[in-house]
Amino acid sequence: MSIEKRKKIPDAIAASVMFKSDLKCCICSNKGDHIHHLDGNRNNNSIENLALLCFSHHDSASIKNSLSRKLSKDVIIKYRTLHYSVIEIER
Repeated sequence: MSIEKRKKIPDAIAASVMFKSDLKCCICSNKGDHIHHLDGNRNNNSIENLALLCFSHHDSASIKNSLSRKLSKDVIIKYRTLHYSVIEIER
């Protein structure tokens, strides 16, 4: 049984995600700490599959087997879309 090695997010894509997010979590606008893979596939490094999150929201998006409600892909996408729009207007 072979385990697929995780691909590093290319620097140019990581830079684009961080720039589009203004280095802020797309949920709360605090400092962004993690680039999260929305579909859970850590090898799908397309910019559409990535969102910058703070530690707390990354944990909420990544929890498994918990009674707490997970921060879902659809919710993150809605917040990310709004976040990107606000940043674009501010720039």
